[in-house]
Parts: sequence; C-alpha cells; structure tokens
Amino acid sequence: MTKLAAIVLSLGLIACGDDGGARRLASDGATADDVGAPPDSTPGADSAAPVDSEVPQDTGPAAPNTLAYADGMLGGDGQPCVTVCALNEDAGVALELAVVYRDGDGNPLADRTVRFTTDAPAALARLSTLSSYTDAHGVTSVTLRTFDIPGTVVVTASVSGDPEAGALDFVVTLDLPPAPVLLISSNYVGATGPVDLSLRLFEQVDGQPSCGVVHPDAGGMALEPDLLAGPYGLYQQAALTDLPGLAEAGEQTWLAQLVGPAAGTPLSVGCAEGIVVRPMATAQQLIYVLDLPPSFRGSYRSTTRADLVTGATGTLGRVVDGVVQLFTEPGALILGWACQGASGALGTVCGVLINDDGDPTIVGGVVTDAADAMLLAVMADTIGGDVTQVGNTVAEILKDLRLLSDLEIAAEPSVPKADFSGAYVPWGEASEEWTHVRFRWKYGPSCKPSGGADPDCGWTSIPLEEVYGARPGGVIDAGVDLDLALHVDQHEVTGMTYGPLINAIFEKRLLSLMFGDGSNGLAPVDSWEDLISILLGDRGCLNDDDCCDSFATRIEDEVAAYVLALIPAACEAAIPAAANLIRDRLAALDGAMTLGTPAGGGCRSHDGDDDRWIDAWGSAANPCEWDLYFPTSDGSFRPDSGWRAVRR
Repeated sequence: MTKLAAIVLSLGLIACGDDGGARRLASDGATADDVGAPPDSTPGADSAAPVDSEVPQDTGPAAPNTLAYADGMLGGDGQPCVTVCALNEDAGVALELAVVYRDGDGNPLADRTVRFTTDAPAALARLSTLSSYTDAHGVTSVTLRTFDIPGTVVVTASVSGDPEAGALDFVVTLDLPPAPVLLISSNYVGATGPVDLSLRLFEQVDGQPSCGVVHPDAGGMALEPDLLAGPYGLYQQAALTDLPGLAEAGEQTWLAQLVGPAAGTPLSVGCAEGIVVRPMATAQQLIYVLDLPPSFRGSYRSTTRADLVTGATGTLGRVVDGVVQLFTEPGALILGWACQGASGALGTVCGVLINDDGDPTIVGGVVTDAADAMLLAVMADTIGGDVTQVGNTVAEILKDLRLLSDLEIAAEPSVPKADFSGAYVPWGEASEEWTHVRFRWKYGPSCKPSGGADPDCGWTSIPLEEVYGARPGGVIDAGVDLDLALHVDQHEVTGMTYGPLINAIFEKRLLSLMFGDGSNGLAPVDSWEDLISILLGDRGCLNDDDCCDSFATRIEDEVAAYVLALIPAACEAAIPAAANLIRDRLAALDGAMTLGTPAGGGCRSHDGDDDRWIDAWGSAANPCEWDLYFPTSDGSFRPDSGWRAVRR
C-alpha cells in the first residue's frame, strides 16, 4: 500500500503544477540559480561573441531510452495507458501486462531484460515471471494471475541497468464478481485435444431442444443458441452471472452444450439438459466432452495393384508363360499350337514342319525363324527403336496391372460383431463395383519425351463390361475397428475371372499398340488371328487377305510340290486353330477373384483436412494389403497386390 500511496501522491503533484525539476524563475526574471551570483566582470561580457560558422555546434547529450506501455494496453476507462495504467478486473482472472522499450529516436530495442515486481501478497496475485526479454519490436510482457480475493495489486516494470528509461506501474483493482447463477465445468475424455471450447445454451421448453437435436451430426450446429459464450480453455470453468429472461421467469430449464474447438469444424462435443436455474442461486453442471467419431459414409475410388505373373504355377503358370513367349519366340509356339491334333491338309503340312517329338524340322525351322524375325520387324515398324526387349515388356505389363473399383459405404458402422473390436456397416449398406483394368504401355507417344521413365505416362484403360459383359461386384461385409481401420471380409467377386481378363488386355488393346491400330493405313491387328496371320505372312497381308499365300511363297523352295499345294489350305486352318487354342486356354482359367483384408489387419483411414470425413483408405506411400487369390483347377494363385481408396 506504501507503493500505491506514493503513486497517488505523484499524480497529485503533477496535477498541482509541479514542474518535475525544471528551474523556477526569480522576480526579476533571473533563474533561482542566478540569485546572489556575483556579476560577470569579464570585458565585453554583455556583447555577443562572434561565432565561427566552420565549427560544428554542440547538439547536447543523446535522448535517453524510454520504457512505455505497449500499444493496445488500455486502462479501465478504455483509453490507452500513458503515465499510469489503472485497471479494474474481476478477481480470479489472468491479465497480460505489456511494455515496449525504445531508444531516444523511438527505435525498438530487442533482447533487453525488463524486470517485473509487485508487493502484492501471494494469496492475492502472482507474476508468471520476474524478468523477460524484449522481442524484435521491443515488446515484452508478464502474466498476472489473480485469485478469488478482492484487493489492489501494483506491478512495476523497469529495465535492468537503465534507470533513466524510467519505471512503469500497472495498478490493478480486483473486485469479487457477482455470484454466478450457472457454473459449467468440463471433463474432456478423448484424443484429439481441442484447444478451446464454446458454450452453447438453449432454454428448454417441454424438454426441447434435446441433446440429440443440437448434436453436430444431426445438423444441430445450424440451430442458433439462446446464449453463446466462450471460448473457454479445455478445463476452464464457465461462470454465468445472468441468463436471458431469468429474472422475469424466476426459474428456467436449460440445455448446455460444449463444442470444441470453439471455431471451425466440431471435433469434440458434450451436452447436458434439464439444468434448472434460479436467481440468487448457483446451479452447477459437469459435462463430459467426447471426441466426435469421423464419418466413413461415402463413395471411394479404389485402385488395386496386382502382379498377375510372378509366382504363377501349375496350369495357370504354363498358360501365362505361353502367352508371354508368344511375344519373344512365337514361331515354334504357333506351329505347336496349330499342329496340335491336326488332320487333313493341315496334318500333312504339320508332318513336314514338326517331327515326332514335336520339335520343328529343318523346314519347320525356316518357318519359325521367319515368324520370329517378322515379329521384330513389325514391332520395329510400329513403335520404332530397340524392340528386342518388348517381349519382356509384355511380362512387365502383366506384373503391374491396376484394377479399379468403386467402394460405396452408405451407412456409418454401427453393428457389433463377435470377436471384432469395432463396428460393422449394416448388411446391404456396403458394396463394390469393379469398373476398369489399367496397364501401362511405355512405348506410346505420351512416353517418348521421357523415354518411358515417367511413371505416369502410357496408362490405358479397358472397361470391365467389355471384358465380362457387365461390371463385376456386389454387396460386401465391411467394418471399422477401434483404430479406424477398414476391414473387408473375404468374398468372391462374382464374374471377375483371370483368363478372360488377360485375353481382353491383349485382344482389346495391347495387340494394336504393339503391331498397329490401323492409323498408318494398314489393317489393325486386334485379334490373335491377325497376329498369327502377319507372323506367317507379312504386315501388309491383312489388307490384301493373302497372308497364307505369302506363307506358301516363303517356303516354296523348301517343300515338295505336293506339300506346297496344301500350304494355303493348311495355313487357313492353322490360323484359327492356334488363335482359338490361346483363347480356350485362357478362358479355362475361370476362377473368380476372391479377396478381403488380411485377418487382423485393416486398411488405415486418413482424414487429411481434419474435417471428420475420412478422405482415403491407405496411401500411395503406404498402400493397404489384400488377401487376394484366383482359384485354379490345381490350386490357387495368390498374386502380390496392394490397394488404396480415395473419397470421390
């Protein structure tokens, strides 16, 4: 209180005209310092001395540094603090008291120590620190924490080592606030940790509105509350001294809802209803605040990567190896397929081209070598450059397929399931539809600038209805665990079979990419018959329909005349025989794809923008796993695979 009295006295002296140390004038106009001084007897003392204009004039000492109240510090009257900062606050609040330190020219002084002191007892108020450094703007502050005791607190700020900068006082008068009519306390139980909470109060009439009505997921945030208060800290108590209409009503019933964060998308909520409030009494309510669950409902675009070659064994492995070999050494393969079980003219010609062990004869070798050479020549004409590795690229394509599907979750998970920590989507509310197969042809025009190095170039798609006549899919059983990961029960994707998919990739897209789509004036190559025809004849024979004549001309010097006469007919029979054998072998691989998430391992969810709507399952960097396989006649084929899905 001694400090406070000194401040009041100094303010009174200033108001009464104290000159703050300026010299007083004597009655004759001399200053008080001049009174009683002997006269100056120096000759010419009364005359002005000449001034040398070449000598710099003394400008006097530099102005001292100053400590002032920071911009924005307002007193209890709402005006900026200048000489003393007098504040009136409710006891129990925390106040930030800020000052600014500048040099004599008004420039901020950074990294300087400002001390804060107070003579207030610890039971009344405490300072958060006794010293702090100024920032780049010369500003620093201290927090004054007060308690539920009335009184007056004086906080003094000064600069260490610079007494000339002066000292500043904050005089804070603390009064007990009026007794609240409603006290709301919160207990947060969750993981997101909202930084603050808003309090939404609704007066209830006949039990309405209810907590269910005002819930954010029920559209309750669109309802205008009767009173909105906050923001409050996560564990700060809300004390309301009055409520609208309470004095007139004498008694009211209220619903209190805490929502966090106070601004933006609600992530946490708590609610209590039926709170009876009366004047001159304090109603108290504890509200548990819980994290809002994310929303999984929506449509997602799913991409499954699958390697449909590596690890293939048994019947499936042999068929796939044969198809791949067709693009590396096709001659022997075509002869073997065409001559399998051949009779008539074709059987006679096959007897000349293949021995009893099924290997090409000398004449057969001419045919196989010619077919192999034609493969490279045609591909060179079509795609240019080095084609010796294109055959291997066919295998690479099948190792990096993309299977696209639409995943639909029409309702939030809500159904418990035995031995599952989470909830399942109600049956019938989750479904999938497989839409496309995609592969990458890196020899196309879009990949030429990068030489195929750009991983995003060359992708082409085939709608699955072109493969199967309809899009495979159906209802699936799916749920979300406590870690917010998606689990899909293993199920058969009816109609999505291995062999027809591989066949469609070649006949509907890849053959024309490799051997020509007709854009160069030559007939397109878009079937196995077309491929075999040009390998036996030449690239232009499809236009003139003389592929078998070209074949006969190629071997006329190698066979007897009676065999040569049979060549055209045998060739015409061989082309569809070999083509159908390829299709039939692939079509026999008709086990439908079966897949689900691995037991005990779901697909992690992602909410990239923190709006409580799941944006994706898995990610490009960390895709999810499938337990995926195709059943075969002699077992099953489990390709390496991974997947992710993105909200559409």
